[in-house]
Formats: sequence, structure tokens, C-alpha cells
Amino acid sequence: MGVLVSLAGVLTILAQGSVAVLASLKLNIGDIFVILSMAMWSVYTICLKWRPAGLHMLTFLFVLACIGDLCVLPLFLAEIAFGRHMSVTFTNIAALFIVGLFSSVLAYIFWNRGVELVGPSVAGLFVHLMPVFGVILAWIFLDERLAPFHLAGIALILTGIWITSRLGRRIAPAPAGTD
Repeated sequence: MGVLVSLAGVLTILAQGSVAVLASLKLNIGDIFVILSMAMWSVYTICLKWRPAGLHMLTFLFVLACIGDLCVLPLFLAEIAFGRHMSVTFTNIAALFIVGLFSSVLAYIFWNRGVELVGPSVAGLFVHLMPVFGVILAWIFLDERLAPFHLAGIALILTGIWITSRLGRRIAPAPAGTD
């Protein structure tokens, strides 16, 4: 129930509170890539429960990074072959460092720990916070106006997360004879 409420909030923001806008949405190639990446992230989150118990989180992330680097290596080599390369400037190196540290290493550490603590079904729902942060950041930094559909969508998302994380937890019954 919480997932449906939260998803209704995402759709409220996406559709600007209008069923007609939602019905008229058309997917482009970028949208399809985002949907595929979200599906892959869901699979990753679910598969975290199979990480070997004795494997340290940083070792696990290092192995994942190596596998990821090998997967994108052909794309990197293709860009070099086509004469595309990054300008080596202090700003570009600093940006790479910041993205690498915060959006990659620390984000994965915190996400993996969160999944470990609350489980993949609850943690996965927190992806629905992306539109909430998008709305809030656009309001703060881009001077966008908050509309009633923004507030309704945010309220639905937060309610759905609350339902799933608080009411969705089931207390395991105590073993017989331990009263």
C-alpha cells in the first residue's frame, strides 16, 4: 500500500496534477534509459542481500567498481578513437574528484548500509524522494514556484514511505516456549 501511495505522489508531480498531462506523456530515448537504469538499480538493491557476510563493504565496492570500469572501458576507448577527450583543467579534475567521492563512493556506502539496515523493499522506496529533492532544489536555486500539485505529490510520497517503513514492518513471532 505504501508503494502505491508513494508512486501516486511521483505521478502527481510528473503529471503536474493532471490526468490529461499523464495520458499525453510520450517517452523519448532518454526516458527509456532512465527507466532501464532504475530497473537495474532495483536489481542491484535486491541482490545486495546475497553479498557474502564476511566480505567488507569497501572490498565489495572495489570489486563492483572494477567490474563497472571494465564494462565502460570499450566506450572510453571508442571516445578516444573518435578524438574526444576531456580537457585537463583544475576545475575538471576537481569536478571528477567531487563526483567520484560523493556521488559514487560515499553514495554507495550509505545506500548499501541503508539497505542492510532496513531491507531492499523499504530502501528501494526512497528512490521516490528524487522528485521531492528536484522540486525543493528547483524552488530554492531556480526560483521555481511551488504549485499545489507539488505539495500534494510530496505529501503522498512521504506518506507512502512512512506507511512502508513504519506500518509495513512485521514483528516476527517469538519462538514457542519463550513467553
